[in-house]
Amino acid sequence: MRAIASSLILTLPLFFAAGCDKKADDKKSDDKKADAKSSDDKQPDAKPPEAPAEPELVMVEQDLTPAGADWAGWVAQGPEGAKVMGDLGKAARIAAGKQDFDLLFVPTKTDLAESKALVEKANADGTTKVAFTSDTPELLEWTVTGEGWTSYNFQMNMKAGELEVTCKILNGVKSVARRDAHKAACATLAKK
Repeated sequence: MRAIASSLILTLPLFFAAGCDKKADDKKSDDKKADAKSSDDKQPDAKPPEAPAEPELVMVEQDLTPAGADWAGWVAQGPEGAKVMGDLGKAARIAAGKQDFDLLFVPTKTDLAESKALVEKANADGTTKVAFTSDTPELLEWTVTGEGWTSYNFQMNMKAGELEVTCKILNGVKSVARRDAHKAACATLAKK
């Protein structure tokens, strides 16, 4: 009996030690499952949240007379609350900065090949990338891409009545929709 008791005393600690190791192994397994679950929650390939939708422009007729005597009687569409200015020589400008709108009517036809060369030269330092999406004598359209941003631009030669005009975005805009709104406004230039 004494031998049985001795062997029990010797084996019980081993039995408890094995049981403790089992609990430690179960805990490690649970920790691994939790780590795997939290890494699944992170989803590194998830798409970034989309930018909020751009508010639509409410376009109204703008009298271009404040741009100078040459523009008296001329009108074009621009955003509600925009300002008409003649601050760039003989050009008429419709600007609504908070609405990402800055349109310029220059009272002459522009050599768009020359404009293209100037755009390329301005972006030749390699910090930005230029891509021309339209390159005709009537329309020069391009994007400039930098680190984390893209700017949409165009210059358009057109006729309004007998007047030869270049219509263009003064500075690039942040979206294709804004670029297209500028182009649509170009077509509204008219003498009343």
